[in-house]
Amino acid sequence: MKIEFYDEFFSIEPFSDNNEGNSFKDRFIRSKMTNGKIYKFVAFTENEQLNSKKLSMLELQQFWASSYDYFEDKREVLRPYNKCKVRWYTKTSQQYLDYMFSTVNEMNDISCFTYELSDFMWEEYANRGNGFCMEFDLINSDKFFPVIYLDKNKLDYTNEIIKSFEIIKSFTLSKNDSRIIGKLAILPWVTKDLEFQRENELRFLCGDNYDQEDGPMGGKIAAGKKKLLGYKGIEYSFEYAGLILRKVYIGPDCIKEKEVLDICHRIEIPTKML
Repeated sequence: MKIEFYDEFFSIEPFSDNNEGNSFKDRFIRSKMTNGKIYKFVAFTENEQLNSKKLSMLELQQFWASSYDYFEDKREVLRPYNKCKVRWYTKTSQQYLDYMFSTVNEMNDISCFTYELSDFMWEEYANRGNGFCMEFDLINSDKFFPVIYLDKNKLDYTNEIIKSFEIIKSFTLSKNDSRIIGKLAILPWVTKDLEFQRENELRFLCGDNYDQEDGPMGGKIAAGKKKLLGYKGIEYSFEYAGLILRKVYIGPDCIKEKEVLDICHRIEIPTKML
């Protein structure tokens, strides 16, 4: 199955001196930005503790990246493959395969952005106008990946999974091998069913919370670890993600309008009432 953008992205030689892959990705992302900006919607609810957290993050110029366990779409990180064929060629059990993919799924936390302001996004992701939307300049797109909408039932990772086991056993990693590993590591996070295409989504993917032994994940990855620890996600600064906040749009039914206005005044960010 052909996948827009990613077929060409993964055909580019990895680890090249001029970082051609990331440059190609950056050009594609910017071609999708309708006015040179990207946006993130934040909803307020009846949960005052969570509302306070969202206001605090705005003042600290942070955003939330969530563990995929807490995403509403239960087909997130779907990897369709021929289970019988993979078990046969890899000489592994289904239990082991399930454990392996569960472990891999622990790696990234996700934060969702979009390329444009739209009534649909206000309705679905800012609680029908009860929230705000942040407008950003995207300075560095390295940790951002475009979402491609397609029929996920037509995806098939069978050959890539079998090849990945061969790579592991050989203890070598060619340039072509890197492409296969890249597909398995990235594609499940950035392909979504066609029913979601109105989201026009761009995703921030980051697993950096595993880097430090004194970090929230203790420097070690394991299947189901985040859920076991009650870990739901982590804050990242706009600066760390390569973002500059330029404007905040306040929804027409925002219950925290005054608080948002006060924060934006303190951090010297323009606002616009809708």
